[in-house]
Amino acid sequence: MHMRRTAKLIPPVLFSALALTATFGSGACGSSDSSGDNGGGDAGKDGPIWTAPGAIVSFSPTENDDNVSVHAPIQIVYDEAVQVTPQSVSLSGPGSTIVATTVRLSEDRKTVTVTPVSDLVAPTTLTLTINDIRTADGAAAQTRSWSWTVPAWLKVGKPAPAKSQGPYQAATRLAIDSKDRISVFTDGDVAVNTIESARGDWTRRGGPLNGGQATSHQTVAVNRDGAPFVAFLANETHVQGLSDTSWLDLGGTTHGVPAGGFGGVVCGPSLAVEPTTGKLLLAHTVLVNDAGLKMYVESFANGRWAHEGDALNVSSDSATFPNIAASNTGKRYAMYQTLATPSTAYVLTWTGSGWSSVGAPASVGSFRSALTIDRDDKPVVFGCFPDLQFRRWDGSQWSTIGPAVGSCPSEAASAYVGRNDQGRIFAAWSIKQGDVHVAEVTAGGWTPLPTPAAFPSFGLVEGVVVDSTGIPVTSWGIDGGIQVVRSNK
Repeated sequence: MHMRRTAKLIPPVLFSALALTATFGSGACGSSDSSGDNGGGDAGKDGPIWTAPGAIVSFSPTENDDNVSVHAPIQIVYDEAVQVTPQSVSLSGPGSTIVATTVRLSEDRKTVTVTPVSDLVAPTTLTLTINDIRTADGAAAQTRSWSWTVPAWLKVGKPAPAKSQGPYQAATRLAIDSKDRISVFTDGDVAVNTIESARGDWTRRGGPLNGGQATSHQTVAVNRDGAPFVAFLANETHVQGLSDTSWLDLGGTTHGVPAGGFGGVVCGPSLAVEPTTGKLLLAHTVLVNDAGLKMYVESFANGRWAHEGDALNVSSDSATFPNIAASNTGKRYAMYQTLATPSTAYVLTWTGSGWSSVGAPASVGSFRSALTIDRDDKPVVFGCFPDLQFRRWDGSQWSTIGPAVGSCPSEAASAYVGRNDQGRIFAAWSIKQGDVHVAEVTAGGWTPLPTPAAFPSFGLVEGVVVDSTGIPVTSWGIDGGIQVVRSNK
């Protein structure tokens, strides 16, 4: 009787691949999904179904996937127990550069996991080749080779549906809560859509806003529990909150005076949720006695709106581009720009009873300046002073943060800054259509991030937020929607 010779199984321990080590950086956690593909008998080709022992059941990342996290597990799943050696697989990068890896077998010896020894740095393209994997009794298992792309920016779901690109005058369309759920305000169905994870689907929150009527200059904010609030213009400033599945107007249209246009300028509102009190803060401009735009800050709590001081204008010129920000300790800052050319930016702080100027105003040209608060409760602004630069109030004067970003654009542009609870700050900006830039801002300077890969109708950036791990998320308008992406770190 013929007997099958059984090879001695290699224990499911970690193997170090005998390969040259490429240099890589570090990053925070991400994910990628896994899907089945039986593949063929020839490496890198979809041949006939494998009928011999040791067929591949699935592998990940999938072949030609162009949206893979730097932390995505690299795995091959077989239909029976296998044995491996350090030479069983090889991972290569651009130019066939060998990437040093470790190889691990699962307890049931069916799943092979390949892990780079050093952290990957995106963007890059990787190829995994199965050289020789054997079944438990020594028969040759199925082999193959496949490639995938690790981009600098991961697409977050499919584009959120929207009819048009948001105007640069609008405040951010992005928000993120304490569980890192991302919300985006879209004008396709005049709705807020939320996504749970990078590979999830967008879920519409409630019915259409404003009864499905037209809105403009939309902005969104969420509290720590993820409850969304929205503000937009529809003759007046409207603020709505979600109650179960319905959007409710918060106390009626705000606040007895028309908002919006003056001399051809329309400026969207700005929203923030105060961490210490949970109050919703609104900064918006209103047309007063046809004399010009005045900026007001108002708070909403216990079902009522309250004026936070008088109009913030410290000059007779109209206020544009309202900004409001609140820190984790209750510090509030607001900012606006004048309508004059060149425009002048004013930053003010809340004293508890009124608004007080923070330093001297500065010329910002036509650039839409942005405002946030650092971990030391100091305001950080981004604008043209007169070059495009970051500035920080150190308690006695405004100081530039690092070198200038560049010359102030000749056309109106958009800029946003965002921070997380730990004070990590990122900025995103466009100076023309089809142009998106992102940088991290620290007390000592700023560091540019790789430029996101272009998509069809690559438009103006529409916001930036920072998740709990310090990873920036940004978005821009594309054909028929808004593309949201997160840094692949």
